[in-house]
Amino acid sequence: MTRIKFLSQQIIVQFLILLFSSLPLLAGNLDLAWDPSTSTEVSGYRLYYGTTSKNYTESVDVGNVTTYLLTGLTDGETYYLAVTAYSSNTESDFSNEVSQMVKPLDLENPAVSFSNPTSGESYATASSTLSLSGTATDDIGINLVTWVQDSGASGTATGTTTWTIAGLSLAPGDNIITVSAYDEAGKKGEKSLLITYTPPDVTAPLVAISHPTSAASYITGTRFINLSGSASDAVGVTRVSWSNNRGGSGNASGTTAWSIAGITLAEGVNTLTVTAVDAAGNSSSDSLQVTY
Repeated sequence: MTRIKFLSQQIIVQFLILLFSSLPLLAGNLDLAWDPSTSTEVSGYRLYYGTTSKNYTESVDVGNVTTYLLTGLTDGETYYLAVTAYSSNTESDFSNEVSQMVKPLDLENPAVSFSNPTSGESYATASSTLSLSGTATDDIGINLVTWVQDSGASGTATGTTTWTIAGLSLAPGDNIITVSAYDEAGKKGEKSLLITYTPPDVTAPLVAISHPTSAASYITGTRFINLSGSASDAVGVTRVSWSNNRGGSGNASGTTAWSIAGITLAEGVNTLTVTAVDAAGNSSSDSLQVTY
């Protein structure tokens, strides 16, 4: 509240202060209060106001009260006000002048939106940290933007109508970030973003030859050989391929259960290598030495 005292006063008013509430109760109104005069001769108070300093074009006799709701004012206009005390035949000098802009009634909650890394409802990332940004709008004005994470972390964003949150730490899986905006009247608007963090796949697949043997070597008198086996991965196997150091290569049929038909063998030792690859490009191999 803004407090003012009389600069000078007549004998009936010994002390008078005009107070303003921090916010109007209603649009077009000002809620006023003042300390009473200590004079026993005071029979009432008169409020003077106008839109120019020291030029009071309007006045109202409020009676012998020390609070008053001044109505019918123009939203967005700045008013200059002073109070006098009066008796039956005497009126005091003006109190010190104060000014106040009339603010419109706040009817709306703020609106929050995300713009980076997405304007949608969800986002997937392979990064363990992330920065967010967006906007907040309100019919009166935004005072504060905060955030909270479902893990319990929280903080204050940088900026208001345009805000940013830097370096959020994500847990593997789903993370819910809720951003809240507060206006001058304390009204709140909020919006949440679902962020799914999938850590990078750094684990290589496992691949094994099971036919015609799971041993490291095999002897055959047949020029052509069939291989089969299995492959597994924490995320998924995308491709299984083979090669022969004596010539020839190709892709197997299948992934987690794979087979290769009709590999041509050269006379002597052939090293057959089977390689499994996952979606992240990780790979591993198993080999079989076949003597033909």
